[in-house]
Amino acid sequence: MLFQKQIEENDAQIADLKQKQTQLRHLAKTIATRKIDADGLTDIAKIMKKETRLTNLRRKMWLFSFSILLIEVLGIFSAYQFKQSNALPAMWLSIATMLVLIFGLTAFLTKYCYDQVEYICPNCGTKFIPAMTTFIFSAHTPKFRRLACPHCHQKSYCLEIAR
Repeated sequence: MLFQKQIEENDAQIADLKQKQTQLRHLAKTIATRKIDADGLTDIAKIMKKETRLTNLRRKMWLFSFSILLIEVLGIFSAYQFKQSNALPAMWLSIATMLVLIFGLTAFLTKYCYDQVEYICPNCGTKFIPAMTTFIFSAHTPKFRRLACPHCHQKSYCLEIAR
């Protein structure tokens, strides 16, 4: 009876160890395929530090975008006022000035954002900067952009971080 109980306990321990060994093999395979190094935790800390810089960048961009919106509203309002007073040349000048300012400031904001960010591939962990046209026309969310990695050539949503 005592031997039978000891055998059952040993079998349970062996099954537990086999399960843990399987998990360790799976983890080792995951680390090998994603090329996560031993300094992964420090890399994550660096990414989180850059995340605060990225938050500040986004805040600046929102403020700048709000100023562009104000220019647009003022341009439309002034064009309306000039139309009401039958000053059509002034109205067209107001519209042209507004459009030049809006397109110029929007181009500046896009270039500024492009110069401040880089991306991390979720498959291989490579940091890269896409081409400007790819940056502009690719699908994106506030934190990710669908890009093709130059290292592994996998197209996926890459994490945006500050440079």
